[in-house]
Amino acid sequence: MKWQRLPDLKSRSPQQRNVVLHPEFVKGKYALYTRPQDDFIQAGSGGGIGWALCDDITNAVTGEEKIIDRRHYHTIKEAKNGQGAHPIKTKKAGCMSPTACGTVRPGFRYVLYAL
Repeated sequence: MKWQRLPDLKSRSPQQRNVVLHPEFVKGKYALYTRPQDDFIQAGSGGGIGWALCDDITNAVTGEEKIIDRRHYHTIKEAKNGQGAHPIKTKKAGCMSPTACGTVRPGFRYVLYAL
């Protein structure tokens, strides 16, 4: 098997972390769960788990990113919030397993939760 590295995702956000491909096309496009951030470490104004569509996965460029699961102050999603593994489709719905990071003394608490 031969692997090929594709170019990085291009979006309006300065940094993207944990970009996950949705298992099905949406309106004939690739669907992505994104995690917009202001820089490598700090989440900044990045709002949580985003949703974006792109036409070509080999040169992925997103337009609008809609935040579908926001970070919230004083919760497990306070510092960071991003999609973990890709969603699992069931007969009636889907299951997502995002990861999050909340601040606690003396550091961070990382968690996995389900939607």
